[in-house]
Amino acid sequence: MMQFRAYAFTVLTSLGSCMWVSCGPAEKSELDHTFGVTSRARTVPLASCEKQGGSDPNVQYVQTVLDSLTSANPATFKGLLASSKFCLRVIESSELNASADTTTGIIQMNTQALRESIHDADVAAILAHELAHITMNHVYTLEHDKVAKNSNIEALNSQLTANERKELETKAGYFPELADILKKDVGVFKTLTTLESYSDIEYAVNLAQITLKLSSPTQQEKSDFFDQLDYIDSETGANPKDHTILDKSAGWKSIRLVLEKSFAPLAALQSKRSELIRQIRTIPRDKIIDDGAGAERNWKEQEADEVGFELYLRAGYKADRYTSIDKIMLSKRATEKECNDLLTKGEVPARGSQSHPSSCWRIFNNNREKTLHTKEYAPFLKNSKLTIKAGELEKIKAGL
Repeated sequence: MMQFRAYAFTVLTSLGSCMWVSCGPAEKSELDHTFGVTSRARTVPLASCEKQGGSDPNVQYVQTVLDSLTSANPATFKGLLASSKFCLRVIESSELNASADTTTGIIQMNTQALRESIHDADVAAILAHELAHITMNHVYTLEHDKVAKNSNIEALNSQLTANERKELETKAGYFPELADILKKDVGVFKTLTTLESYSDIEYAVNLAQITLKLSSPTQQEKSDFFDQLDYIDSETGANPKDHTILDKSAGWKSIRLVLEKSFAPLAALQSKRSELIRQIRTIPRDKIIDDGAGAERNWKEQEADEVGFELYLRAGYKADRYTSIDKIMLSKRATEKECNDLLTKGEVPARGSQSHPSSCWRIFNNNREKTLHTKEYAPFLKNSKLTIKAGELEKIKAGL
């Protein structure tokens, strides 16, 4: 679940949120969407996902809206991001929310999001935002392109990559010795199945056995093999009874000696990795780019809003409805008047420093996005589409 991104409230892994109130200083941001760039390169395809029952009218309706977005953006939804890769879920919930899994292409919409929507365009706005999370490959380790290209960060990332490669090679280097021990003492695996903690280590045991049977394992497979044995040793070592049993196994005692031999070199590499990551994370971002307070944590939401807006407009939907859900949620808060006053005066609302910017800032940023790309968006701002099929949303809402 760690790759899920939520539309309005919280990331499903509970990073917390500023919700719909102001928190933190008002900040602009230079992390702006480049018009025409609606996907980020990925080397790993979306994992296969299971589509929800086709007879569910709620899923069928949302699928129709989703199709209107993907078919209108063929340059984006192709290859690894082909529309057939996405799977929809409609979940009964009183929370107005939606989410996307960037690793599987699963988009989940809560029924409350449908209840609160007035037009198909409102549903399209939510889906466009979630699609953008997937197309822009919003994994947690991702840094914004403008930050990632900074020379200081590039140098540190290069060192980090080299260090991780050395760590992998070091683990893989122990493979011949470890494999030889287990091939000579085939009874070790049978002994492992008798342990109290076997249910906890079964997966690792099976993977180790599979790797051992490979004729030419890769460096990664050899490294994973080392990790599996190290995991088995640490898990069984926590159980005194299991530890005693393995102490009587000559094969496993030999495995332990190899693992103990690896401790010092791997500890040094892991310590260096931690230090490099610390350096990357603590470089003052104002020395890199003036991205605004809170952006380090919630810039992906800003990017999903901006990229989603382009996907949404290219599908012909009315521009003013894109922030409809933000406005609906703001209307439920005491800060609505405060936000309207700020927007009327042209002042910048507080962005917030939690997982999502405040709704007021998101409405402000959508207006700013239209101004920044006045020329590019001009033809689309004349869009008037609110509905795909008259009465369909009302029928769906009546059945919820």
